Amino acid sequence: MSKVLILSTIILVFFSCTNQAEIENVKVPEKIVSYNTETLKEEEVEMESIAGDFKIYTLIDVSCATCLINIEKWDAFAHEKEANGLTVLPICYSKDNFELLKYLVESDKLGNVSIPLYLDTNNTFMHQNDSLISEHGKFTALTDTYGKILAKGDPTEDSDVKKKYLKLIIHESE
Repeated sequence: MSKVLILSTIILVFFSCTNQAEIENVKVPEKIVSYNTETLKEEEVEMESIAGDFKIYTLIDVSCATCLINIEKWDAFAHEKEANGLTVLPICYSKDNFELLKYLVESDKLGNVSIPLYLDTNNTFMHQNDSLISEHGKFTALTDTYGKILAKGDPTEDSDVKKKYLKLIIHESE
């Protein structure tokens, strides 16, 4: 009987440790360049200073013309009534030193985007979170204020993911 109890305890400890190991956090660089598309100003900011009880980190390749459409989707999502209380953080990386992005913004060809874009000039975000990023360079996650990942997936492309995000925010806020 005592052997069964000891074995049960060991199994319980093992599984509880396994669950703890599965908790993932987004690692953010200490500083990143914030790019305001309305004023065309770039400013280095501390990532920790960006407020928000809930944050959505999304990785966007801005040297890819078709990927730039995602910026407009995220801007629209950030302004939806249901997204109130969410901070959307588009983390942009580039193979062309952000030249395509800046050209499209400066020539008013990107559209009206009012959320700041965060330029990962040294690919620090990507390196710190490489285990979370798909082989296609995609990553989107909802986190709490401490960076703990609550859910993954793109709510601008999948209504089920959007519902899940909103449900989690309501539940976590209570």
